[in-house]
Amino acid sequence: MAQTVLVTGAAGGIGGAIAGRFLDEGWRVIGWDRRPGDDDRLDWAQVDVGDWGSVERVAARLPDLGGVVTCAGIGLRDSAIETSAQDWAETIRVNLSGTFYTARAAFPSLARAGGTLVTIASVAGTTVFRNRAPYCASKAGVLMLTRCLAVEWASAGIRCVALSPGFTRTPHVQRGVDEGKTDLGQVIAHTPQSRLVEPVELAAVTWRLVADREFAAVTGSNVLVDAGFDALSGF
Repeated sequence: MAQTVLVTGAAGGIGGAIAGRFLDEGWRVIGWDRRPGDDDRLDWAQVDVGDWGSVERVAARLPDLGGVVTCAGIGLRDSAIETSAQDWAETIRVNLSGTFYTARAAFPSLARAGGTLVTIASVAGTTVFRNRAPYCASKAGVLMLTRCLAVEWASAGIRCVALSPGFTRTPHVQRGVDEGKTDLGQVIAHTPQSRLVEPVELAAVTWRLVADREFAAVTGSNVLVDAGFDALSGF
């Protein structure tokens, strides 16, 4: 019987690529999203990961899970002084609380299968970006949460790994470029490989972290897939 993976934010650019890779490898994929996508190969559920009630209701029906990948997230842009209390709360609710709620609800299913949790963090969890205080704080929280869970859940046979993408070729990033909020030239200049990360590259790494037994000792780690962005901290 095929193994099963849960992917949150599966209708998005990164989540969709990750879901697609697991499907290609013969896994059953359960997709959670506030607006389920069009790929009918997934078993979709409409879930708001930042709402514990929404998560808990759907999680009660989860089968044994070989993997959980938490891709659901939002990114709002404003200076700290201009960020509203509502925008701050919403970013933390979706990005950080949503990751915790999903992991907590999926714990029994992961434990039964000895599965792997992969949280999608960001280079923004370790690198400061102007006008991104809520996003940076939420992703830094995801990194520490992942380390905490790795320690607590090791005895249950669960590995927990954070995957931190750099700037990735997604519709969200493209909107930022189109709206003049992201200077693509500046991003490329700061990236040693002089390019964006492709979603399929993140999908390939995620697949290996979950499915390849040679990675069995990898837990509590932050895996950067960023074309070298985080490494360039000077001129």
